[in-house]
Amino acid sequence: MKLVSSKKVIWPSVVIAYSTEPYLDAKFKGSPLQNVGTPIELLEFTPECILSLAKIYGLSWDENNINCLMKLIGGHPSLVQRALYKISQTNISLEELEGEASKISGAFSDYLLSHLEKLQAPENKQLMVCFQKIMRGEKCKDAFAKFQLEQIGLIKYRGNQEEVSCELYRRFFEENLDL
Repeated sequence: MKLVSSKKVIWPSVVIAYSTEPYLDAKFKGSPLQNVGTPIELLEFTPECILSLAKIYGLSWDENNINCLMKLIGGHPSLVQRALYKISQTNISLEELEGEASKISGAFSDYLLSHLEKLQAPENKQLMVCFQKIMRGEKCKDAFAKFQLEQIGLIKYRGNQEEVSCELYRRFFEENLDL
């Protein structure tokens, strides 16, 4: 290590932030940082947050618009941002966005296709089998596959029952997977 100063450097605090989403691509179980710090789960946006963001995007939305969007994508921060951006920049209606959302050419296509690619990768066969079971409303007993699906955001838990995270995922994967 190179000595920069003759004085000892004291770090008042160090913040380490990392995402668990890339673990699937890295092909390893768990985190190399699993015992470092306190894990924080990012929560979905509330209707109030989405309404506030819609105003920032210059949209005059009401509760019905928010409910319609949340029915499709929940409060998923990235998907909410994509939806609001698409509507504000292209002047399409929320109904048009909803109609094209699960299409290969839709507003969320690159995001959805990246998840489809992960599921269809030969090394992720157990993940695909587990996700297909959950899509059909069946129980998946592979705890690690469920953990990975939850980490990439495809499923969530309602009590002890796992389910597909949002209607957008349900529509897209019903159209693009053999179920």
